[in-house]
Amino acid sequence: MAALRPPPHSVLAVAPTGSGKTVCFSSLTKAWVDRDLFTRVMILVHRRELIQQVSACLTQFGVEHGIIAPTYPNQKARRVQVASVQTLVRRLADYAPPSYLVIDEAHHAITTSSWGHIFRAWPDAQRLGVTATPERLSGEGLRSMFSTLVMGPSVQSLMEINALSSYRLFAPPVQHADRVARSMGDYTRRDLAQVMDTRTITGDAVQHYQRLATGKRAMVFCVSVAHAESVALQFTTAGFAASSIDGTMTREARASILASFASGATQVLTSCDLVSEGFDLPAVE
Repeated sequence: MAALRPPPHSVLAVAPTGSGKTVCFSSLTKAWVDRDLFTRVMILVHRRELIQQVSACLTQFGVEHGIIAPTYPNQKARRVQVASVQTLVRRLADYAPPSYLVIDEAHHAITTSSWGHIFRAWPDAQRLGVTATPERLSGEGLRSMFSTLVMGPSVQSLMEINALSSYRLFAPPVQHADRVARSMGDYTRRDLAQVMDTRTITGDAVQHYQRLATGKRAMVFCVSVAHAESVALQFTTAGFAASSIDGTMTREARASILASFASGATQVLTSCDLVSEGFDLPAVE
C-alpha cells in the first residue's frame, strides 16, 4: 500500500504461484472502494478462466463489479470492473478513467501490447501488477511499465507456515534434450514439441503416473495443443479417464471438462498453457 501512495506510482508485486495474489488484490480493491465513494478500479486479465476466478473472489469479498468481455452484460456504472484486455482495448472510450489499474499476470504487460495502449490511455491511474514470474522469455523487460518492485514471501517460507503444500519431485531424464535449441535460457517450443511428442516420452509419462500417482488427479503440461491431445490419447489408451483442454473450445466445453476433473471423474487433464497462469483448483491434491 505504501508503494502506491500518490503521486501516481506503478508497482509490480511478486509472489509465488499459490500464494493468493488474487485474494490480495481483491482485498485491496474492497479497501479502496470502501474508503472513497469516487474510487474506480479496473482489473485486467487476459483469459476467460481468469475473469471467472477474479469475479468469484471479488464476490466472496462482497465487491459489486462488472465484467468487460464478450457475452457478459454491460454494467459499466459499477465502480469495479474485471476486464478482458483484448475487449477493453476496443472499448476504452466507454469507460471513465479508473483510480487504480490492477494487472493480473503482469509479465504480459509490455509497451507494444494492448496493455501498453491501455496504460497510455489512462496515465494517471495508479498501477498495481501481480505476477509470480517478473521476467519474460522474449527478453523484454518490465521497467517501462512498473517503477517499483515489491517482493512477496518465498515458496519455502510459505511451505514452512503450511500456506503451501510441500512436494516431492521426480525428474526422469528426457532423451534427446541436447538436440533442442534454446532461446533466453529455455527450450524453443517448436523443437521441444518434436522431441516431446513421441511414444517413448509419452509412454514414460503414463508409466510414471501408474507407478507414482494412480488414482490421483494429474495435470500434464504440454508444449503444443497437438501434443496435449496426443498425451491425453495415450492415457486413455492405457485405461485412464483423460481429457485435453485448449483455447479453441467453447466456454461451456472447457467448463464441463474442468468440472469433470474437479469431481474426479476425469483423472488426467492435459493442456498447453491454458491451465497454467492463474489456474485455481483446490481439488488438485
